[in-house]
Amino acid sequence: MSGIRSLKIIMPKESKEKSYSPYQVLNRWLYDGSKTTQLPKELEDDKVIPQTILLYHFQCSKYILYLSEVFNNYDIYQLNKSDIFRFMKQCILLNGYKPPFIQKIKTKKNKLVKFLRLKFPFLKLYEIDLLIDQIDKSEDKDRIYETFGLYTTRKKKPTKVDKEKLKKLNKQDEEKISLDDVMANFST
Repeated sequence: MSGIRSLKIIMPKESKEKSYSPYQVLNRWLYDGSKTTQLPKELEDDKVIPQTILLYHFQCSKYILYLSEVFNNYDIYQLNKSDIFRFMKQCILLNGYKPPFIQKIKTKKNKLVKFLRLKFPFLKLYEIDLLIDQIDKSEDKDRIYETFGLYTTRKKKPTKVDKEKLKKLNKQDEEKISLDDVMANFST
């Protein structure tokens, strides 16, 4: 047995069907333009797409105020997903709405992002980026950064004039200083 080598049997690879994301299947079904197409089986059994896809899909439409008022509560999770998908398709067929491409904004490498996410957990990343942009443009930028402990005011480097004043003060400390001289130093 020591001289027998094991042979590998090479089997031809079975061709796998290309699998699509449930989101791709949903988009293809929503925008096929036909009222008669049935909901794909993948979407009926899907557990990936949440019920809140309705609010996300229509977030840039003129109907979002109504949809948010009616559907933006915990009752949306009690609705059947297939009913939500059919409602979305009906809305799209009636008005031809297609959501615009929403580009994700990468968060900048700013230390303030971490603090703002902790302070305001309900804000989305792009909203935090917009808030940071507004803070950076404002006149109170330094003060805001200082309150978070991210920015400290730089000490002013002493100039020759300042050094001369310090020498003058040191000489005056050695001598007796009149009150007028002390008050004169505060005014300049």
